[in-house]
Amino acid sequence: MRSLLPRGTLLVGAVLLGTLLVAGTAQARRPVVAPGQQTPTKPPPPPPVAPAPADGTEAPAAAPEGTAAKPVTGEPEKPKEPPKPIDFKDAGQLAAPAAAPVEEKPIGPHKELRHTKRVGDYVYVLSVRPGEPKAGDPVELFFRINEMLPIPDPAYGDRKPLEGGKLKVRVAGGGLDRTYQIHELGDAGTYGAHFTAGTSGLYELEVERTDGRRAQKVEFALGVGVATPGLAETTEQEKRRRTRNGITEGTEMVGVAGPDESDIAGVMNELGRKWMELERHAGTPAAAAAAAEVKEQAAKIAGKMPKIGGGFGEEFDRLAASLVDRAAGLETQAADRTAVLASMLQVQDQVCMRCHAKYRLQFADEVSTWPDFGVKQNLQPPAAPTSSTGARTRTPFRAK
Repeated sequence: MRSLLPRGTLLVGAVLLGTLLVAGTAQARRPVVAPGQQTPTKPPPPPPVAPAPADGTEAPAAAPEGTAAKPVTGEPEKPKEPPKPIDFKDAGQLAAPAAAPVEEKPIGPHKELRHTKRVGDYVYVLSVRPGEPKAGDPVELFFRINEMLPIPDPAYGDRKPLEGGKLKVRVAGGGLDRTYQIHELGDAGTYGAHFTAGTSGLYELEVERTDGRRAQKVEFALGVGVATPGLAETTEQEKRRRTRNGITEGTEMVGVAGPDESDIAGVMNELGRKWMELERHAGTPAAAAAAAEVKEQAAKIAGKMPKIGGGFGEEFDRLAASLVDRAAGLETQAADRTAVLASMLQVQDQVCMRCHAKYRLQFADEVSTWPDFGVKQNLQPPAAPTSSTGARTRTPFRAK
């Protein structure tokens, strides 16, 4: 045991000495330099500069290493063509192409002038037909009035139609200054009135509520034979600027559908308008064309008998043909205003009232011997519309 301990000690000491000798040899390979005495590494030498040609042209650029230099020619180098665009075959599935701008179509012959104004909590929308009235034209005024509710109603939403309102409109301009009563129409919140325009000029329409509620006055402008103020210069940007709580206030001209002449109501409505045109133009150069339009419109009555009890299609068509013949006589008298107006009264008494007595007012059962007529048996008063307050309106007949 005593001989083993000295041998182990010698072996461990030999291993430690060998390790120290190897580490010292590795460190001796690096030079020991004091701080501040380092020598910077020299940069690589620059590439040689080729001499410039004698003719003054620019020398060609050196070719990169590993590539062959292009030969020098006297012609300038052509620019490279741009790469072709990438063709995405599925581009149509990723995004739809932008739609082409839609051109605004011109408004047709049937126009409507529309005013929108807000006064307090109420919004007034006035529609004027025709949109561009002329002197002497009958003008129709349609009102749609809604109340803006601070808390939406479950049935109406945030706009409640004004029902049972009493209003009047004062029309001033063109030698006219009259006040007309505005009547409530069938749809909730709709009202109407009409007047005949006087001379050309600017008219003021002043609407006032007379139903005992908060007094309100709304003024609108209307041009008769002239442009309506605020219409030509109205742009889309100005319309957006006028928007307040979803209400776009301003004046605009919109196109409306023409009269529906598929039934007798539409045909007679247009005939009445053209009949008034003839009365206005009687004795003028435009009277002949107006009489021709009346004749053309009267020809559309045949075959459109109202659906009533006791009516005869053949009799109705004979009355319609009689109106066409009498309208042709008006065309020959167009230059004489007195004669035209007298003939129009005769047509109304002998043809129009004869037909209306049986097929519109329905109080006559026999009109073959007009002006004598047979009264319909068990004559009942026509159904009277009920107002919004529940009261029955006045009727032309008094029930027993």
